[in-house]
Amino acid sequence: MFDYFVRRLFQAVPVLLGVTIIVFGMVHLIPGDPAEILAGTNASIEDIQDIRQQMGLDKPLVEQYMIYMKNIFKGDLGTSIRTRRPVLEEMLPRYVNSLQLAASAVVIMLAFGITTGILSAVKQGTWIDYTSMAISLFGVSMPVFWFGLMLMLFFSVYLGILPTTGIGTFKHLVLPSLALGAHSTAVVARLTRSSMLEVIRQDYIRTGRAKGLNEYSVILQHALKNALIPVVTIVFLRFGALLGGAVLAETVFAWPGVGLLMIEAIGNRDYPVVQGCVLMVSVSFVLVNLMTDLIYPFLDPRINLK
Repeated sequence: MFDYFVRRLFQAVPVLLGVTIIVFGMVHLIPGDPAEILAGTNASIEDIQDIRQQMGLDKPLVEQYMIYMKNIFKGDLGTSIRTRRPVLEEMLPRYVNSLQLAASAVVIMLAFGITTGILSAVKQGTWIDYTSMAISLFGVSMPVFWFGLMLMLFFSVYLGILPTTGIGTFKHLVLPSLALGAHSTAVVARLTRSSMLEVIRQDYIRTGRAKGLNEYSVILQHALKNALIPVVTIVFLRFGALLGGAVLAETVFAWPGVGLLMIEAIGNRDYPVVQGCVLMVSVSFVLVNLMTDLIYPFLDPRINLK
């Protein structure tokens, strides 16, 4: 397994390199000059030119990219154009906030998604199955920003029991986690149901029931373990997506995460921050995919990683 882990790490290098090239090129195609933004509206052409030289924006793009990659290997992601602080210092607190939000959404996804999927499969054709799948269809269809506003309206405006925006306490985490995790919960519920229905029709499940095993043991100890293999894949992939794609939830609830930082940096033409955020999210996504592959043998010993 260690050899497989090392090989996958080396395979991830071209992916991350491609990400840096694409992001670096796209960011510099955005209209606007960061030197003009930093200098202000009343700055002279000479002042703007001086700022461009200090920031290295007067160099060719290829040279700027080489300098950027050289600094990355040193652990330096650059300096924010807007705040003049190191990008890593800007990102780390925001990354922790995004990680906290994504982890909370995953907990909701696992708790409600897998439970709902199991109940729907076991009670196939009953009102429990129809109701669960109808709610799941609603969860898959609704936009994050709309659901977030509805949660805010009901729990904050009407009931007044949860805060609308901000960060700091557990109450601040509830609404953005629900808004962010609703879609993924619905996806996991439907996938768990489909996977469970396929497994419980297998011969070894019928044999277990014929041998007198109780239904709890058959479902949770035998069927669920094999049904979780495709579910684990989607859960880890959704975690990576939640970590980098929580922009809407973070914007609606003013949650200071990486997504919101990236939006602010794009608006300010803050190239180093945008590049740093995308790079950090990309590395996280690659590591999540690697963890997904490594966990398979623990669910099914027949899977051999070579």
